[in-house]
Amino acid sequence: MRFAWTLAFISMLTGPAVALAGPDNSDAPAIDGEQRVALVIGNGRYHSTAPLQNPPNDARLIGETLASLGFQVVGDGPLLDADRATMERAIRTFGKRLRGGAIGLFYYAGHGVQVDGENFLVPVSANIEDPADVKYELISVGYVLDEMRNAGNRLNIVILDACRNNPFGGHATRSYTRGLAVMQAPAGTIISYATQPGATASDGDEKNSPFSRALAASFKKPGLGVFETFNDVGLAVKTATAGQQQPWFDTSPIEGHFQFRAGSASVSPSPTPSSSTAAVRDPAADERAFWESVRDSRNSAELNAYLNKYPHGTYAVLAHARLDDLRSASAANTMAKPTEMPAAEPALVTNTSTAAPAGPPAAAALLHYRPGAAIFFQKAQTSATAVGNKKYDQLPQSASVTVFESPAKAPRQFEVVATIVHADPCKMHTCALTDAYEPLSAKARELGANGIIIDNSQLMKTSVFSTGIAVDARAIRFVDGR
Repeated sequence: MRFAWTLAFISMLTGPAVALAGPDNSDAPAIDGEQRVALVIGNGRYHSTAPLQNPPNDARLIGETLASLGFQVVGDGPLLDADRATMERAIRTFGKRLRGGAIGLFYYAGHGVQVDGENFLVPVSANIEDPADVKYELISVGYVLDEMRNAGNRLNIVILDACRNNPFGGHATRSYTRGLAVMQAPAGTIISYATQPGATASDGDEKNSPFSRALAASFKKPGLGVFETFNDVGLAVKTATAGQQQPWFDTSPIEGHFQFRAGSASVSPSPTPSSSTAAVRDPAADERAFWESVRDSRNSAELNAYLNKYPHGTYAVLAHARLDDLRSASAANTMAKPTEMPAAEPALVTNTSTAAPAGPPAAAALLHYRPGAAIFFQKAQTSATAVGNKKYDQLPQSASVTVFESPAKAPRQFEVVATIVHADPCKMHTCALTDAYEPLSAKARELGANGIIIDNSQLMKTSVFSTGIAVDARAIRFVDGR
C-alpha cells in the first residue's frame, strides 16, 4: 500500500532516470512556443520500511506519457528508488532547467508523510527512529516548491500520490498525522493530491494505481485545459474506487492557457461535393476568449454569464473566486457604514408576502477562500445582529426550533428577534440547506427565539469536489400560537 505522497507540477516532467549534470535549459520540443520540463520520481524499494510495488510502475507510466506530450524528462526517464542525496540533486537540476521559462511538472510516487503540518517525501534510504531524524532523512515538499518559485516561470504543477499511514510505525508517532496536509500553492502553481487532505489513497489491484492510470489517460485527451484535466482525473478515480477515493487539487491564479495535448484544428469535409469545407471551431479557444473578456471585470453579471455558459469550465474556479472578491468588497463597504439600531421593541410582522425582505449583507461575504484556491480556509461561523432592545430568556438546549425554508412558509404573525448570517464550508461534502439547520437553531436558542426564517441561501462551489453554504435568515418568535 502506498503512503501519502505529493506530486508537484511546475512543468510537465517525464522520463525514467535523472541526469544530474547538463545545461540549465532543456532542448525539449516546444509546444505553443513553450518548453516543457518534468521530473518524475517513483520510490518502492525502501530499506527500513515496507516496500511498495506500484510507485516505480506509476513513475514509468507517467514518464512515458509526459515524454509523448513534448516534455523533456530530467534524466531522460523517471528516477526510480532514489536515496536522499540523489533526489536532492535531481530536484536542483530540475529547478535550473525551469529558469528559461519552461512549463514545469514534478511527479512523485512513493511513501510520503505529514509531520507537524509539513509534507515530506520519503527517500528509499530513510530511517526514522526519532523526531529529530525527519530533517536529516526526509525531503520537504517545500524544497520542490522553492525551486519552482525561484525559476520565475508562469506555470508549475506538483502531483503527490502517496497518501497512506505512517510508514515508520510507532517511531515519533506524536509528530505524524494521517495523510498529507493542505499546502498553499505559490503563484502560478497547481498542487494535485491523490486523495483529499488527511485521507489515504489506494494502490488498487493492478500494475498501476487508479490515480496514475487516470492521470495518464486524461493527459492524453486533446483540447482539455489544465483545470479540466484534473477535474477529469478526479471523476475517473472516484468512479474507479466507487467513491472511496477523491483526488484533490489546490491552485493559485494561472496566467494564460495550458493544455497537455492541444485540440485538433482539423477541416471538416463537406458531405456533398458542392459544399465548401469549413474549419471546425475550437471550443477550448472559444471558452478562453470568453474568459479573457470578463476575467478583470468588476461586474458580477459578466462573470455569471461565463459561469452560466461554462458551469464546469476550465476557469470556473477562478470565476467563483473573482465573484467572491467582489461580494467581499461590497460587503466591506456596506458594513463600514454606521447603522443605527432601533430602540423600540421588535414590531409585529404580518406575513402577507412571499418575497424576502431586505436583509443583512449577503452571508456569502463571510466565506473567505483564497482567489483561485480549491478549498475553504475559514471554519463555519454564525453571527447575529439584534433588531431591538427586548430581552428574551435563553431557550433550553432541548427546546424545539422550527426552520422555515422561505418567508412564504413562515407563520401568519411573528416578531423578529435578530438577523442572522451563517457560512459553512461543509467539511468536504456536498452541501444542502439542512446543513445550516443545527448552527442556526443553536443561535436561535441563544437569542430566545423559537423559529428561523431562511431569506436567502446560496450553495457556493469551492473546488471540483467541495461546496459551501451561505445563509441569510431571521430569528423569530411566534405570536399566533403556532
